[in-house]
Amino acid sequence: MHRTLVTCLNKVTRASDLTLKYLRAVREKQFERQLRRVGEFSYTSDWTSYNYSNWETWFVPYRGQPNLHILEIGSFEGRSAVWFLENVLTHPGAQLVCVDPMPWPVNPPRPRFMHNIQRTGRASQVTLIQERSEIALTQLLPASFDIIYIDGAHDAINVLADGIYSWELLKVGGLMLFDDYLWEPDKPEHSRCQRAIDLLLKHFGDRKTLIHQGYQALIRKEAE
Repeated sequence: MHRTLVTCLNKVTRASDLTLKYLRAVREKQFERQLRRVGEFSYTSDWTSYNYSNWETWFVPYRGQPNLHILEIGSFEGRSAVWFLENVLTHPGAQLVCVDPMPWPVNPPRPRFMHNIQRTGRASQVTLIQERSEIALTQLLPASFDIIYIDGAHDAINVLADGIYSWELLKVGGLMLFDDYLWEPDKPEHSRCQRAIDLLLKHFGDRKTLIHQGYQALIRKEAE
């Protein structure tokens, strides 16, 4: 009796798991079709727009340049990528590379990201590398970028690695922007973004100029 009950429960559990996987796949397909019908930008959160006034000062002067190359580490649903496409990368020869593994098993951001990029009408200017940054950035060498925006994993080790790799990809005279410099100030110092960024600023020394240091930190590369 006990074995029969256990066997039945196992069958029910396997069936439930298969049902959940099926329903999740159906929801994603339905969501993609819905987005195509709606034809508007779609976001579930906004951690970006409060930066726009600063970005206009820093980045809009690059607007319309034909061979402009921007690298974004951490793209989520594409809100910052859309801003760059609409306000800076306006020449058809300009390019945006987005690096994000998009690892979320539930409600993954990729459908929204792809939809929002398509909505700009500039999808041909975008390359998405769906990979961890420490792998993707080494694969990008020896490419070079005019602007690099670092907003990936929010722990000191990953921010430090992103900064070191990105420096090798940044042109002399190029800009590197770090997000979340002041994020989660109550976390232990060794695990905060701020700690990693401070170490990078010290490491780059006279080879960089610090342009802004607030919730975001912006530097210009002056020398290799």
